[in-house]
Amino acid sequence: MELIQYNFIAEIKQKIRNAQYEALKVVNNQLIQLYWEIGKSIAEKQNENWGKGIVTTLSKELQLEFPGITGFSTTNLWLMAQFYSEYQTVEFLRPLVGEISWTKHIVILNKCKNNQERQFYINAVKKFGWTKNILIHQIENKTFEKYLLNQTNFENTLPNDLKNQAILAIKDEYTFDFLKLADEHSERELENALTQNIRNFLMEMGHQFTFVGNQFKVEVENQEYFIDLLLYHRQIQCLVAIELKIGEFYPNIKEKWSFIWLYLTIK
Repeated sequence: MELIQYNFIAEIKQKIRNAQYEALKVVNNQLIQLYWEIGKSIAEKQNENWGKGIVTTLSKELQLEFPGITGFSTTNLWLMAQFYSEYQTVEFLRPLVGEISWTKHIVILNKCKNNQERQFYINAVKKFGWTKNILIHQIENKTFEKYLLNQTNFENTLPNDLKNQAILAIKDEYTFDFLKLADEHSERELENALTQNIRNFLMEMGHQFTFVGNQFKVEVENQEYFIDLLLYHRQIQCLVAIELKIGEFYPNIKEKWSFIWLYLTIK
């Protein structure tokens, strides 16, 4: 009976959380639409050669009229105009404007000048629930650029008859939620967590992988290197070396090696 009551109460709590989340989404969408319309009005007046002083006046009037509402500073009003001007002609960005909060939009607007990059980070925030600080870290860590880079060195290391087969054998994205790592963690902490959870790790990678070792030593041109994780893929019958990087990595040296290299983005 106690278990039934516990499950019942837990179910009601979850329904409340879901309702709160949906309500917040509606409020956020309405706020972003308001900022969009304000930005549109300002941009149109600027196109009509109105002076910049109107924005300062508007800011003062709005703050007097709505003293309990933040967000009407001169700086924020200009950001609304920039937001509208830069997004309104981009068809694939316009449907996304209500998906994330204004503070995160400002980060993306200021730090990303490429529309594809902006789309990437908006979708990532929506999918993974990044906080503002995590978003800033991901942008400064050039996550988008790394995403665009080919995750493997197949082009340089495999013959044509194996290349397509290898691409099909490697997934585009891996999810290692079972690691329960903090948002900020070192490469060594990541490696240790993966090796300590090796069964779950291999299940996520795919049933054809076998674990060979970690910090596997190899020599290239009389210099020692250590591979973070080394697996063997039974289907394509080759070694797969995995590079775990939190910060920058330099893949050029890997072109000299006979392994297939896979660069993992941990989510």
